[in-house]
Amino acid sequence: MGIKIAGNKGELWLCATGGALAKVLSNCTCKIDPAVKTQDATSTDSAGADEHIAGNTSYKLTYSGRFDVSELKLVGAPPVIANGAMLDFKFYPNKTTYPNIWWGGTGTNRGPSIGTDQGTSTVLTYDGEIEGTGALVVPASM
Repeated sequence: MGIKIAGNKGELWLCATGGALAKVLSNCTCKIDPAVKTQDATSTDSAGADEHIAGNTSYKLTYSGRFDVSELKLVGAPPVIANGAMLDFKFYPNKTTYPNIWWGGTGTNRGPSIGTDQGTSTVLTYDGEIEGTGALVVPASM
């Protein structure tokens, strides 16, 4: 079960691992799917019931956003989000109103698709996912 975070002011900030984060996508929505693997811990004294203990945690961040090439003064050059690249990321649901609320982490970028919005070539759309490596950072205020 994922945490879907949507809104028309979402921003996705990315960089190569260890670099300086920069806003890449605006008008962005993200869905974060955290997961916990369990390990079988069934013993002979469990009276036939399965027993499990928590194992490794993982997450996947699915993103969808826009980049308006006519607003270069606001967001810079169109992003190149390479498939398989290791990225650091921060997702802000509304950076203007709540600048300190974000989810972040590091992961492998998987298959971004790039298209145009509503038939115009000035607005590019991006869809893809980042498979987390390490811990997901969640907002302290939630």
